[in-house]
Amino acid sequence: MKKLIPLIAFVLLGLSCKKNDEAAPVNVLAIVPEKVTLQSGEYVNLQLLYNGAELSAGLAQWASSDERVAYVSAGLVLAKANGTTVVTAIYNNITAQCNVVIGSEEQLSPTENFTKSVKYLTRSAKRGVGFNFAQFPQEDVAALSPFVSWCYNWGSQPASAQISNLLDASNVDFIPMAWNGVNEAQIRAYKQTHPHCEYILAFNEPNLNDQANMTPAQAAAKWPELKNIADELGLKIVSPAMNYGTLEGYHDPVKWLDEFFQLVPITDVCAIALHCYMPAASSMYSYIHRFDKYNLPIWMTEFCSWDSPNPLNVNAQIDYMNEAVLMLEAEPKVERYAWFIPRASGAVESYPYMQLLSKTNIGQLSPQGEVFAAITTLDNNTWLPTDAPILCNTFSNCSAAESIRNGTFAAAPHLRPSTDNPSMLMLTNMAAGQWIEYQIDVKEQTTTMSFRHLGITKSALTISVDGEQKIVTDIEWSDMKWTTKDIDLTLNAGHHTLRLCVPTGHIYFGWFKLQ
Repeated sequence: MKKLIPLIAFVLLGLSCKKNDEAAPVNVLAIVPEKVTLQSGEYVNLQLLYNGAELSAGLAQWASSDERVAYVSAGLVLAKANGTTVVTAIYNNITAQCNVVIGSEEQLSPTENFTKSVKYLTRSAKRGVGFNFAQFPQEDVAALSPFVSWCYNWGSQPASAQISNLLDASNVDFIPMAWNGVNEAQIRAYKQTHPHCEYILAFNEPNLNDQANMTPAQAAAKWPELKNIADELGLKIVSPAMNYGTLEGYHDPVKWLDEFFQLVPITDVCAIALHCYMPAASSMYSYIHRFDKYNLPIWMTEFCSWDSPNPLNVNAQIDYMNEAVLMLEAEPKVERYAWFIPRASGAVESYPYMQLLSKTNIGQLSPQGEVFAAITTLDNNTWLPTDAPILCNTFSNCSAAESIRNGTFAAAPHLRPSTDNPSMLMLTNMAAGQWIEYQIDVKEQTTTMSFRHLGITKSALTISVDGEQKIVTDIEWSDMKWTTKDIDLTLNAGHHTLRLCVPTGHIYFGWFKLQ
Protein backbone atom coordinates (compact mmCIF):
# COMPACT_ATOMS: atom_id res chain seq x y z
CA MET A 1 0.00 0.00 0.00
CA LYS A 2 2.88 2.31 0.60
CA LYS A 3 3.63 2.44 -3.12
CA LEU A 4 -0.05 3.04 -4.04
CA ILE A 5 -0.53 6.16 -1.90
CA PRO A 6 1.32 8.56 -4.25
CA LEU A 7 -0.54 7.08 -7.23
CA ILE A 8 -3.95 7.54 -5.58
CA ALA A 9 -3.03 11.11 -4.63
CA PHE A 10 -1.97 11.83 -8.22
CA VAL A 11 -5.25 10.45 -9.62
CA LEU A 12 -7.32 12.47 -7.13
CA LEU A 13 -5.31 15.59 -7.98
CA GLY A 14 -5.87 15.00 -11.67
CA LEU A 15 -9.62 14.60 -11.12
CA SER A 16 -9.66 17.81 -9.11
CA CYS A 17 -7.78 19.72 -11.82
CA LYS A 18 -10.08 18.42 -14.54
CA LYS A 19 -13.13 19.54 -12.58
CA ASN A 20 -11.62 23.04 -12.12
CA ASP A 21 -10.74 23.23 -15.81
CA GLU A 22 -14.28 22.43 -16.80
CA ALA A 23 -15.51 25.18 -14.49
CA ALA A 24 -13.45 27.83 -16.35
CA PRO A 25 -14.54 28.00 -20.03
CA VAL A 26 -11.89 29.04 -22.57
CA ASN A 27 -12.70 32.19 -24.57
CA VAL A 28 -12.06 31.96 -28.31
CA LEU A 29 -11.33 34.80 -30.76
CA ALA A 30 -11.37 34.16 -34.50
CA ILE A 31 -11.00 36.19 -37.71
CA VAL A 32 -13.21 35.17 -40.63
CA PRO A 33 -11.89 34.29 -43.13
CA GLU A 34 -8.53 32.98 -41.92
CA LYS A 35 -6.90 33.72 -45.29
CA VAL A 36 -7.65 36.28 -48.01
CA THR A 37 -6.11 37.02 -51.41
CA LEU A 38 -6.37 40.52 -52.87
CA GLN A 39 -4.92 42.60 -55.68
CA SER A 40 -3.14 45.89 -55.01
CA GLY A 41 -5.71 48.62 -54.36
CA GLU A 42 -8.48 46.23 -53.29
CA TYR A 43 -9.87 46.02 -49.76
CA VAL A 44 -11.88 43.64 -47.59
CA ASN A 45 -13.67 43.88 -44.25
CA LEU A 46 -12.71 41.03 -41.93
CA GLN A 47 -15.28 39.64 -39.48
CA LEU A 48 -14.36 39.08 -35.83
CA LEU A 49 -15.99 36.32 -33.73
CA TYR A 50 -15.75 36.06 -29.96
CA ASN A 51 -16.95 32.73 -28.55
CA GLY A 52 -18.80 32.20 -31.81
CA ALA A 53 -20.70 35.50 -31.71
CA GLU A 54 -19.92 38.46 -33.94
CA LEU A 55 -17.84 41.15 -32.22
CA SER A 56 -17.53 44.74 -33.39
CA ALA A 57 -14.14 45.02 -35.12
CA GLY A 58 -13.63 48.43 -33.57
CA LEU A 59 -13.33 46.87 -30.09
CA ALA A 60 -10.12 45.00 -30.99
CA GLN A 61 -6.55 46.18 -31.59
CA TRP A 62 -5.46 45.45 -35.15
CA ALA A 63 -2.01 45.27 -36.72
CA SER A 64 -0.37 44.17 -39.96
CA SER A 65 3.03 42.50 -39.79
CA ASP A 66 4.05 44.33 -42.98
CA GLU A 67 2.25 47.63 -43.59
CA ARG A 68 4.03 47.96 -46.92
CA VAL A 69 1.95 45.01 -48.18
CA ALA A 70 -1.38 45.76 -46.48
CA TYR A 71 -2.72 48.20 -43.91
CA VAL A 72 -5.49 47.29 -41.45
CA SER A 73 -7.79 49.47 -39.36
CA ALA A 74 -10.80 48.15 -37.41
CA GLY A 75 -10.91 45.05 -39.59
CA LEU A 76 -10.64 46.89 -42.92
CA VAL A 77 -7.66 45.53 -44.88
CA LEU A 78 -6.31 47.69 -47.72
CA ALA A 79 -3.98 45.96 -50.19
CA LYS A 80 -0.91 48.04 -51.03
CA ALA A 81 1.73 45.91 -52.76
CA ASN A 82 2.41 42.35 -53.85
CA GLY A 83 3.53 40.12 -50.99
CA THR A 84 2.25 38.49 -47.82
CA THR A 85 1.43 39.78 -44.36
CA VAL A 86 -0.25 38.53 -41.20
CA VAL A 87 -3.14 40.58 -39.82
CA THR A 88 -3.57 40.26 -36.05
CA ALA A 89 -6.52 41.20 -33.84
CA ILE A 90 -6.30 41.35 -30.04
CA TYR A 91 -9.34 41.47 -27.75
CA ASN A 92 -9.50 40.66 -24.02
CA ASN A 93 -5.83 39.55 -24.20
CA ILE A 94 -6.72 36.92 -26.83
CA THR A 95 -5.14 36.93 -30.28
CA ALA A 96 -6.49 35.87 -33.68
CA GLN A 97 -4.72 36.00 -37.04
CA CYS A 98 -5.48 36.09 -40.75
CA ASN A 99 -2.98 35.41 -43.54
CA VAL A 100 -3.20 38.02 -46.31
CA VAL A 101 -1.74 37.50 -49.80
CA ILE A 102 -1.55 40.41 -52.22
CA GLY A 103 -1.11 39.55 -55.91
CA SER A 104 -0.15 36.19 -57.37
CA GLU A 105 3.10 34.36 -57.92
CA GLU A 106 3.46 35.41 -61.57
CA GLN A 107 3.16 39.08 -60.58
CA LEU A 108 5.90 39.03 -57.96
CA SER A 109 9.29 40.55 -58.76
CA PRO A 110 11.76 37.95 -60.03
CA THR A 111 14.24 36.68 -57.50
CA GLU A 112 17.07 39.19 -57.26
CA ASN A 113 19.68 39.79 -54.61
CA PHE A 114 19.30 43.40 -53.50
CA THR A 115 21.53 43.11 -50.42
CA LYS A 116 24.45 44.78 -52.23
CA SER A 117 22.32 47.47 -53.86
CA VAL A 118 22.90 51.03 -52.65
CA LYS A 119 19.66 51.89 -50.83
CA TYR A 120 20.25 55.63 -50.33
CA LEU A 121 22.73 58.14 -51.66
CA THR A 122 24.96 59.96 -49.16
CA ARG A 123 23.02 61.66 -46.35
CA SER A 124 22.20 65.28 -47.17
CA ALA A 125 23.49 68.02 -44.86
CA LYS A 126 20.28 69.92 -45.67
CA ARG A 127 17.76 67.27 -44.61
CA GLY A 128 16.28 67.43 -41.10
CA VAL A 129 13.13 67.12 -39.00
CA GLY A 130 11.27 69.16 -36.42
CA PHE A 131 10.68 66.58 -33.69
CA ASN A 132 11.35 65.98 -29.98
CA PHE A 133 11.98 62.17 -30.07
CA ALA A 134 10.45 61.96 -26.59
CA GLN A 135 8.09 58.97 -26.94
CA PHE A 136 10.40 56.31 -28.37
CA PRO A 137 13.87 57.88 -28.31
CA GLN A 138 16.04 54.90 -29.17
CA GLU A 139 13.77 53.50 -31.86
CA ASP A 140 12.99 56.82 -33.53
CA VAL A 141 16.58 58.08 -33.62
CA ALA A 142 17.67 54.75 -35.11
CA ALA A 143 14.93 54.91 -37.75
CA LEU A 144 15.53 58.53 -38.82
CA SER A 145 19.28 59.07 -38.40
CA PRO A 146 20.43 57.21 -41.56
CA PHE A 147 18.99 60.02 -43.71
CA VAL A 148 18.53 63.01 -41.33
CA SER A 149 21.50 65.26 -40.54
CA TRP A 150 19.92 67.68 -38.08
CA CYS A 151 16.85 68.34 -35.94
CA TYR A 152 15.27 70.82 -33.57
CA ASN A 153 12.37 70.58 -31.11
CA TRP A 154 11.31 74.25 -30.70
CA GLY A 155 13.19 74.27 -27.38
CA SER A 156 16.60 75.24 -26.00
CA GLN A 157 17.93 71.69 -25.59
CA PRO A 158 16.96 68.06 -26.29
CA ALA A 159 14.08 66.72 -24.20
CA SER A 160 16.39 64.42 -22.20
CA ALA A 161 20.03 63.45 -21.74
CA GLN A 162 19.24 60.11 -23.37
CA ILE A 163 17.98 61.80 -26.53
CA SER A 164 21.00 64.09 -26.60
CA ASN A 165 23.36 61.12 -26.33
CA LEU A 166 21.49 59.17 -29.02
CA LEU A 167 21.63 62.12 -31.43
CA ASP A 168 25.34 62.59 -30.74
CA ALA A 169 26.05 58.90 -31.34
CA SER A 170 24.15 59.07 -34.64
CA ASN A 171 25.89 62.27 -35.77
CA VAL A 172 22.61 64.19 -35.92
CA ASP A 173 23.02 67.86 -35.01
CA PHE A 174 20.54 69.39 -32.58
CA ILE A 175 19.93 73.13 -33.03
CA PRO A 176 18.46 75.09 -30.07
CA MET A 177 15.67 77.61 -30.48
CA ALA A 178 14.57 80.73 -28.61
CA TRP A 179 10.85 80.16 -29.23
CA ASN A 180 9.59 83.47 -27.82
CA GLY A 181 12.43 84.37 -25.47
CA VAL A 182 15.85 83.23 -24.29
CA ASN A 183 16.52 80.51 -21.73
CA GLU A 184 20.14 81.45 -21.11
CA ALA A 185 20.85 78.66 -18.62
CA GLN A 186 19.69 75.88 -20.96
CA ILE A 187 21.43 77.34 -24.00
CA ARG A 188 24.71 77.73 -22.10
CA ALA A 189 24.45 74.20 -20.72
CA TYR A 190 23.87 72.72 -24.17
CA LYS A 191 26.68 74.70 -25.79
CA GLN A 192 29.06 73.69 -22.99
CA THR A 193 28.49 69.99 -23.70
CA HIS A 194 28.24 70.52 -27.47
CA PRO A 195 30.94 73.02 -28.45
CA HIS A 196 30.42 72.12 -32.14
CA CYS A 197 26.89 73.64 -32.04
CA GLU A 198 26.97 76.53 -34.56
CA TYR A 199 23.44 77.96 -34.72
CA ILE A 200 20.47 79.13 -32.74
CA LEU A 201 16.98 79.57 -34.20
CA ALA A 202 15.13 82.78 -33.34
CA PHE A 203 11.45 83.32 -32.49
CA ASN A 204 8.81 80.90 -33.82
CA GLU A 205 6.18 82.41 -36.14
CA PRO A 206 6.02 85.81 -34.39
CA ASN A 207 3.23 86.99 -36.72
CA LEU A 208 0.83 84.25 -35.52
CA ASN A 209 -1.37 84.93 -32.50
CA ASP A 210 -1.04 81.39 -31.15
CA GLN A 211 2.74 81.21 -31.62
CA ALA A 212 5.44 83.70 -30.53
CA ASN A 213 2.91 86.52 -31.13
CA MET A 214 5.17 89.56 -31.46
CA THR A 215 5.10 92.69 -33.53
CA PRO A 216 8.43 93.59 -35.11
CA ALA A 217 8.95 96.19 -32.38
CA GLN A 218 8.28 93.65 -29.62
CA ALA A 219 10.68 91.15 -31.20
CA ALA A 220 13.33 93.86 -31.58
CA ALA A 221 12.97 94.71 -27.87
CA LYS A 222 13.81 91.10 -26.98
CA TRP A 223 16.56 90.82 -29.58
CA PRO A 224 19.52 92.14 -27.51
CA GLU A 225 19.14 89.27 -25.05
CA LEU A 226 19.35 86.74 -27.89
CA LYS A 227 22.18 88.60 -29.63
CA ASN A 228 24.23 88.81 -26.43
CA ILE A 229 24.02 85.08 -25.65
CA ALA A 230 24.76 84.23 -29.29
CA ASP A 231 27.83 86.45 -29.32
CA GLU A 232 28.99 85.07 -25.98
CA LEU A 233 28.73 81.46 -27.16
CA GLY A 234 29.80 81.99 -30.77
CA LEU A 235 26.41 81.03 -32.24
CA LYS A 236 25.06 82.21 -35.57
CA ILE A 237 21.43 83.39 -35.40
CA VAL A 238 18.83 82.18 -37.90
CA SER A 239 16.03 84.75 -38.29
CA PRO A 240 12.58 84.46 -36.72
CA ALA A 241 10.68 81.68 -38.54
CA MET A 242 8.09 83.30 -40.78
CA ASN A 243 4.80 82.08 -42.23
CA TYR A 244 1.66 83.80 -43.42
CA GLY A 245 0.18 84.97 -40.13
CA THR A 246 -2.83 85.89 -38.05
CA LEU A 247 -1.34 88.86 -36.19
CA GLU A 248 -3.32 91.96 -37.15
CA GLY A 249 -1.48 94.01 -39.74
CA TYR A 250 1.18 91.37 -40.29
CA HIS A 251 -0.39 88.58 -42.36
CA ASP A 252 2.41 89.07 -44.89
CA PRO A 253 5.72 87.71 -43.51
CA VAL A 254 7.72 90.01 -45.77
CA LYS A 255 6.06 93.06 -44.24
CA TRP A 256 6.94 91.77 -40.75
CA LEU A 257 10.58 91.17 -41.69
CA ASP A 258 10.94 94.50 -43.49
CA GLU A 259 9.90 96.34 -40.33
CA PHE A 260 12.01 94.07 -38.12
CA PHE A 261 15.16 94.72 -40.16
CA GLN A 262 14.60 98.46 -39.82
CA LEU A 263 14.99 97.93 -36.06
CA VAL A 264 17.59 95.14 -36.02
CA PRO A 265 20.61 95.00 -38.37
CA ILE A 266 20.11 92.31 -40.99
CA THR A 267 23.77 91.40 -40.45
CA ASP A 268 22.71 89.94 -37.07
CA VAL A 269 21.26 86.91 -38.85
CA CYS A 270 22.94 84.34 -41.07
CA ALA A 271 19.80 82.97 -42.77
CA ILE A 272 16.04 83.47 -43.15
CA ALA A 273 13.82 80.78 -41.57
CA LEU A 274 10.49 80.00 -43.23
CA HIS A 275 7.50 77.73 -42.65
CA CYS A 276 5.27 76.58 -45.49
CA TYR A 277 2.15 74.40 -45.61
CA MET A 278 1.08 75.24 -49.14
CA PRO A 279 -0.33 72.24 -51.04
CA ALA A 280 2.03 72.47 -54.02
CA ALA A 281 5.82 72.46 -54.20
CA SER A 282 5.64 75.02 -57.01
CA SER A 283 3.92 77.42 -54.58
CA MET A 284 6.65 76.84 -52.00
CA TYR A 285 9.24 77.57 -54.69
CA SER A 286 7.60 80.93 -55.44
CA TYR A 287 7.28 81.65 -51.69
CA ILE A 288 11.02 81.05 -51.15
CA HIS A 289 11.88 83.51 -53.88
CA ARG A 290 9.79 86.25 -52.25
CA PHE A 291 12.70 86.53 -49.80
CA ASP A 292 15.46 86.96 -52.41
CA LYS A 293 15.59 90.66 -51.48
CA TYR A 294 17.40 89.84 -48.23
CA ASN A 295 20.22 88.05 -50.05
CA LEU A 296 20.51 85.36 -47.35
CA PRO A 297 20.26 81.56 -47.39
CA ILE A 298 16.87 80.00 -46.63
CA TRP A 299 16.10 77.50 -43.85
CA MET A 300 12.70 75.87 -44.43
CA THR A 301 12.17 74.73 -40.83
CA GLU A 302 8.57 73.47 -41.12
CA PHE A 303 6.80 72.13 -44.19
CA CYS A 304 4.34 69.56 -45.51
CA SER A 305 1.15 69.76 -47.57
CA TRP A 306 -1.60 70.91 -45.22
CA ASP A 307 -3.33 74.05 -46.55
CA SER A 308 -6.40 73.92 -48.80
CA PRO A 309 -6.89 72.10 -51.11
CA ASN A 310 -5.90 69.47 -48.57
CA PRO A 311 -4.03 66.25 -49.44
CA LEU A 312 -6.65 63.57 -50.12
CA ASN A 313 -4.65 60.53 -49.00
CA VAL A 314 -1.19 59.19 -48.20
CA ASN A 315 -0.14 59.07 -51.86
CA ALA A 316 -1.10 62.73 -52.35
CA GLN A 317 1.18 63.74 -49.45
CA ILE A 318 3.92 61.46 -50.81
CA ASP A 319 3.65 63.05 -54.27
CA TYR A 320 3.95 66.52 -52.71
CA MET A 321 6.91 65.34 -50.62
CA ASN A 322 8.76 64.11 -53.71
CA GLU A 323 8.51 67.43 -55.49
CA ALA A 324 9.11 69.58 -52.40
CA VAL A 325 12.14 67.70 -51.09
CA LEU A 326 13.82 67.44 -54.49
CA MET A 327 13.21 71.16 -55.04
CA LEU A 328 14.76 71.98 -51.64
CA GLU A 329 17.76 69.78 -52.42
CA ALA A 330 18.26 71.34 -55.86
CA GLU A 331 17.54 75.00 -54.96
CA PRO A 332 20.91 76.72 -54.31
CA LYS A 333 19.32 79.30 -51.99
CA VAL A 334 18.12 76.62 -49.54
CA GLU A 335 20.69 75.72 -46.89
CA ARG A 336 18.57 73.45 -44.65
CA TYR A 337 15.04 72.11 -44.34
CA ALA A 338 13.03 70.17 -41.72
CA TRP A 339 9.91 68.08 -42.36
CA PHE A 340 6.91 68.52 -40.06
CA ILE A 341 6.54 66.00 -38.43
CA PRO A 342 7.78 62.40 -37.96
CA ARG A 343 5.24 61.40 -35.30
CA ALA A 344 1.94 63.02 -34.25
CA SER A 345 -1.43 62.12 -32.77
CA GLY A 346 -3.78 60.06 -34.93
CA ALA A 347 -3.15 57.17 -37.29
CA VAL A 348 -0.43 57.37 -39.93
CA GLU A 349 -3.18 57.02 -42.55
CA SER A 350 -5.16 59.98 -41.11
CA TYR A 351 -5.18 63.57 -42.38
CA PRO A 352 -2.83 65.27 -43.14
CA TYR A 353 -0.86 62.04 -43.76
CA MET A 354 2.58 63.49 -42.96
CA GLN A 355 3.92 61.12 -40.26
CA LEU A 356 7.23 59.47 -41.10
CA LEU A 357 7.16 56.79 -38.37
CA SER A 358 4.95 53.74 -38.00
CA LYS A 359 2.53 53.64 -35.07
CA THR A 360 2.04 49.87 -35.10
CA ASN A 361 5.65 48.77 -35.74
CA ILE A 362 7.74 51.02 -33.50
CA GLY A 363 11.20 51.61 -34.91
CA GLN A 364 10.03 51.29 -38.51
CA LEU A 365 9.26 53.96 -41.07
CA SER A 366 5.78 54.59 -42.41
CA PRO A 367 5.31 54.57 -46.21
CA GLN A 368 5.78 58.35 -46.11
CA GLY A 369 8.99 57.85 -44.11
CA GLU A 370 10.32 55.26 -46.57
CA VAL A 371 9.92 57.78 -49.36
CA PHE A 372 11.36 60.73 -47.37
CA ALA A 373 14.41 58.60 -46.61
CA ALA A 374 14.93 57.56 -50.21
CA ILE A 375 14.36 60.80 -52.14
CA THR A 376 17.60 61.55 -53.92
CA THR A 377 20.11 63.88 -52.29
CA LEU A 378 21.50 64.63 -55.77
CA ASP A 379 24.89 63.41 -54.57
CA ASN A 380 27.32 63.34 -57.49
CA ASN A 381 30.19 61.82 -55.53
CA THR A 382 28.71 58.32 -55.27
CA TRP A 383 29.32 55.78 -58.05
CA LEU A 384 26.87 52.89 -57.89
CA PRO A 385 28.39 49.39 -58.15
CA THR A 386 26.93 47.33 -60.99
CA ASP A 387 27.37 43.95 -59.30
CA ALA A 388 23.86 44.46 -57.85
CA PRO A 389 20.62 45.94 -59.20
CA ILE A 390 20.49 49.76 -59.35
CA LEU A 391 17.46 51.01 -57.40
CA CYS A 392 15.26 53.64 -59.05
CA ASN A 393 15.66 56.24 -56.26
CA THR A 394 19.48 56.46 -56.44
CA PHE A 395 19.68 58.86 -59.38
CA SER A 396 22.17 61.71 -58.97
CA ASN A 397 20.51 64.20 -61.31
CA CYS A 398 17.23 64.73 -63.15
CA SER A 399 15.55 67.16 -65.50
CA ALA A 400 13.55 68.75 -62.66
CA ALA A 401 16.67 69.45 -60.57
CA GLU A 402 18.45 70.93 -63.59
CA SER A 403 15.51 73.23 -64.26
CA ILE A 404 15.35 74.40 -60.62
CA ARG A 405 19.08 75.18 -60.59
CA ASN A 406 18.48 77.31 -63.68
CA GLY A 407 15.69 79.28 -61.99
CA THR A 408 12.51 77.53 -63.16
CA PHE A 409 10.39 75.11 -61.15
CA ALA A 410 9.68 71.76 -62.79
CA ALA A 411 7.83 68.65 -61.65
CA ALA A 412 10.01 65.89 -60.21
CA PRO A 413 9.67 62.12 -60.53
CA HIS A 414 7.51 60.56 -57.79
CA LEU A 415 8.69 57.70 -55.62
CA ARG A 416 6.02 55.53 -54.02
CA PRO A 417 6.01 52.20 -52.20
CA SER A 418 6.31 49.59 -54.92
CA THR A 419 3.37 47.48 -56.06
CA ASP A 420 5.94 44.98 -57.34
CA ASN A 421 8.01 44.35 -54.22
CA PRO A 422 6.84 45.63 -50.80
CA SER A 423 10.38 46.16 -49.53
CA MET A 424 11.22 48.55 -52.37
CA LEU A 425 10.08 51.75 -54.05
CA MET A 426 8.99 52.55 -57.57
CA LEU A 427 9.30 55.67 -59.71
CA THR A 428 5.78 56.44 -60.85
CA ASN A 429 5.80 59.41 -63.18
CA MET A 430 8.56 59.03 -65.68
CA ALA A 431 6.56 61.01 -68.24
CA ALA A 432 7.26 62.53 -71.63
CA GLY A 433 10.34 64.75 -71.62
CA GLN A 434 11.66 63.74 -68.20
CA TRP A 435 15.10 62.26 -67.66
CA ILE A 436 17.12 60.91 -64.73
CA GLU A 437 20.83 60.12 -64.47
CA TYR A 438 22.74 57.43 -62.57
CA GLN A 439 26.46 57.42 -61.88
CA ILE A 440 27.63 53.82 -62.22
CA ASP A 441 30.89 52.01 -61.59
CA VAL A 442 31.32 49.15 -64.11
CA LYS A 443 34.00 46.70 -62.94
CA GLU A 444 34.02 44.60 -66.10
CA GLN A 445 32.29 44.89 -69.46
CA THR A 446 28.51 44.41 -69.47
CA THR A 447 26.31 43.73 -72.51
CA THR A 448 22.72 43.70 -71.22
CA MET A 449 20.46 45.96 -69.19
CA SER A 450 17.51 44.24 -67.48
CA PHE A 451 14.89 46.96 -66.93
CA ARG A 452 12.09 46.23 -64.42
CA HIS A 453 9.03 48.27 -65.33
CA LEU A 454 5.29 48.58 -65.55
CA GLY A 455 3.93 49.96 -68.81
CA ILE A 456 1.09 52.43 -68.20
CA THR A 457 0.83 53.13 -71.90
CA LYS A 458 2.94 52.43 -74.96
CA SER A 459 6.09 54.47 -74.37
CA ALA A 460 9.61 55.06 -75.61
CA LEU A 461 12.82 54.92 -73.60
CA THR A 462 16.16 56.38 -74.64
CA ILE A 463 19.41 55.46 -72.92
CA SER A 464 22.43 57.76 -73.14
CA VAL A 465 25.92 56.95 -71.86
CA ASP A 466 28.29 59.80 -70.97
CA GLY A 467 26.23 62.27 -72.99
CA GLU A 468 25.88 60.10 -76.11
CA GLN A 469 22.55 58.50 -76.97
CA LYS A 470 23.01 54.75 -77.39
CA ILE A 471 19.59 53.11 -77.31
CA VAL A 472 16.02 53.92 -78.34
CA THR A 473 13.57 51.19 -77.39
CA ASP A 474 9.82 50.73 -77.07
CA ILE A 475 8.18 49.97 -73.74
CA GLU A 476 4.91 48.18 -74.42
CA TRP A 477 1.72 48.50 -72.41
CA SER A 478 1.82 45.61 -69.94
CA ASP A 479 -1.80 45.44 -68.77
CA MET A 480 -0.68 47.01 -65.46
CA LYS A 481 1.65 44.06 -64.74
CA TRP A 482 5.32 44.30 -63.89
CA THR A 483 7.75 42.86 -66.42
CA THR A 484 11.49 42.80 -67.07
CA LYS A 485 12.79 43.91 -70.47
CA ASP A 486 16.31 42.90 -71.55
CA ILE A 487 18.00 45.61 -73.59
CA ASP A 488 21.29 45.19 -75.51
CA LEU A 489 23.69 47.73 -74.00
CA THR A 490 27.45 47.31 -74.00
CA LEU A 491 29.41 49.23 -71.36
CA ASN A 492 33.15 49.01 -70.86
CA ALA A 493 34.74 48.97 -67.41
CA GLY A 494 34.96 52.36 -65.69
CA HIS A 495 32.78 55.21 -64.44
CA HIS A 496 29.79 56.13 -66.61
CA THR A 497 26.84 58.50 -66.40
CA LEU A 498 23.71 56.72 -67.57
CA ARG A 499 20.71 58.86 -68.57
CA LEU A 500 17.23 57.36 -68.93
CA CYS A 501 14.74 59.55 -70.80
CA VAL A 502 11.08 59.05 -71.70
CA PRO A 503 10.44 61.05 -74.90
CA THR A 504 6.88 59.73 -75.23
CA GLY A 505 4.46 57.89 -72.96
CA HIS A 506 4.57 57.14 -69.24
CA ILE A 507 6.58 54.52 -67.34
CA TYR A 508 6.76 53.17 -63.81
CA PHE A 509 10.00 51.44 -63.01
CA GLY A 510 11.68 49.82 -60.03
CA TRP A 511 15.28 48.92 -60.87
CA PHE A 512 17.70 47.95 -63.59
CA LYS A 513 20.59 45.54 -63.70
CA LEU A 514 23.68 45.45 -65.90
CA GLN A 515 25.20 42.07 -66.70
